[in-house]
Amino acid sequence: TIVITRNYYAWFSHDKKMTLYHLGYRFEVVGALPILIPLFIVVANVATTMMSVVHERRNEIAILSRIGLTPGHVALLFLAESINAGLLAGGLGYLLGLLLYRSLSVFGVGLVVQEKLEWFWPFIGVSLAVAVAVLSAVRPALRAAVMSAPSMIKRVKLPGIEKKARE
Repeated sequence: TIVITRNYYAWFSHDKKMTLYHLGYRFEVVGALPILIPLFIVVANVATTMMSVVHERRNEIAILSRIGLTPGHVALLFLAESINAGLLAGGLGYLLGLLLYRSLSVFGVGLVVQEKLEWFWPFIGVSLAVAVAVLSAVRPALRAAVMSAPSMIKRVKLPGIEKKARE
């Protein structure tokens, strides 16, 4: 879990005395492994989806290279598509999470966690979604760039009569 606290106060009682401690600002990261496993699964899922998108759009990649786009442009198209998907997924995921939290509290389901409404939590959520999307799309984008690169090997098939005449 990630713990970020501000203005943290703690009361301590010992020998009939009360003492107030003010810790100020604290940042703590504990147990990152439970976060990394789902993150790896999401990266693998998005990468597989992007690889299938590249495979399905082979003809489009060929057309784009024929009209003059460089392999870098083709790779950037796929990275831009993944950034858009990450922005959309991160934003919708954050809003649906807040909606689910609010709807559970309306129905009387008591949750131990508190909702995070500070300005940086939506930014962190959307940034994480975009980072995962871009990380997952790097290899498919490079594969699309390689597919669009012009090949130096040119094969010309000659009719049988002309082939014999040239030999």
